[in-house]
Amino acid sequence: MEYRTEDLCLTLSGQKILNDISLDFKTGQIHAVIGSNGAGKSSLMKVLSGHYPYQTGKLFKDNKHVKDFSHDIAYVAQEVDEVLFNDLTVYDNLIVHDLKSGFVYRRRRYDELKKWIEQWQLDLSLDQLVRSLTLSQKQIIVILRAILQNKKLIVLDEPTASLSQKEVSELFRELERLKEETAIIFISHHIHELLAVADEVIVLRNGEVYDRRPVDDWTEKTLAASITDQAALSKRLPVQKGEEILSIKGISEEMLTDISLDIYSGEVVGIAGLVGAGKSELADYLFRQTKGLAAYVPEERQKHGLVMDHSINDNVHFASAPFIYKNEKDVTHTLAEAVTLKFGRVTDTVQTLSGGNQQKVVLMRGLKKQAQLFICDEPMTGIDVGAKQDIFRNLEALKHEGKGVIYLSSDFRELLTIADRIYVMNKGRIVAERPSAEWTEQELLYIASGGQ
Repeated sequence: MEYRTEDLCLTLSGQKILNDISLDFKTGQIHAVIGSNGAGKSSLMKVLSGHYPYQTGKLFKDNKHVKDFSHDIAYVAQEVDEVLFNDLTVYDNLIVHDLKSGFVYRRRRYDELKKWIEQWQLDLSLDQLVRSLTLSQKQIIVILRAILQNKKLIVLDEPTASLSQKEVSELFRELERLKEETAIIFISHHIHELLAVADEVIVLRNGEVYDRRPVDDWTEKTLAASITDQAALSKRLPVQKGEEILSIKGISEEMLTDISLDIYSGEVVGIAGLVGAGKSELADYLFRQTKGLAAYVPEERQKHGLVMDHSINDNVHFASAPFIYKNEKDVTHTLAEAVTLKFGRVTDTVQTLSGGNQQKVVLMRGLKKQAQLFICDEPMTGIDVGAKQDIFRNLEALKHEGKGVIYLSSDFRELLTIADRIYVMNKGRIVAERPSAEWTEQELLYIASGGQ
């Protein structure tokens, strides 16, 4: 079986996302797809699965023209909680795509699935509610569900982010077995994993196929170099550190192991790490330790940073005393001007704002609080280029006012643009730290992927 794209183009909100993508995915091979954030990996998969309508180009299944591959594809997404039913059992989640019914059939399927659980050595019951599972257990359930659909094309988007090394090894063994009858697309930032499991590696850059070679033609360093574009990066000059704001030594909890770092006023400190490195866990820990001192810009701003059906004014002042000051709206207007917020009235709900302007409201709350430290976890997620530039300027202004900024991101280009020093995380540990001027994007990717 062969699935093929020809000159595929995708434009969203006037922005070219994919440009002339021509690729083929064949049964018997594991096709690794890699690229920096925004390269077009997830967008391409959404086109293949029928979630995004493409403007030009063609798709073929065994040389037969088709609209998309939605009937043939099983898609393992990054966000497991968005595709699982937390109030149903593990068993119900595993068979949710199976429309057959009847007691005898369900009993047989139950016994089959129990063997799968034992094979993966999962410490859980098919009768457990999914909400009681750990993140890694949920990830495995999503993977197993995709495998059990018996589709001819499987897409795995960062499937190992929360898995242990033992679970990763079991997954790789299963993929080797599956590829005999299935075409597999494996997306990951972890270079060493791709080189271990793939038959070929496809590099996307800026929405285009930049390089494609058999896996034996790559090394970790040549692949890291192919992903990045050093010519587009600019170096930052070292800064003079101010007073120490925060210092932690040898902290270990949950996903974090032996974490030590120092934050000073007047600098932006970058925390670089791939999906599953422990960045968000570190951000949460740092905020818990510095609540009276810090403002938190969470990765999921709509879920954890804002009350979407309340006004801009409410969201800015939620941390205030439970009564309204006469000049409250004046304060909101002043803060809005400081961060170049684009809005109608301060009484408008934040859900009427763009993603970039929603993020600015979170920053406004920190400014109103007069926080000395701003903890920003993937702050550019879902934000357009213009809004990104505004927020970069906002963070630079905070630094020059003597504030401290912690900027956690898997987008290493962003970090090299904004950070003065960069720590690198891998599997819950800080494995390196240097001034930003001493890093390249290629080196950051290599170290974050587990390179020595």
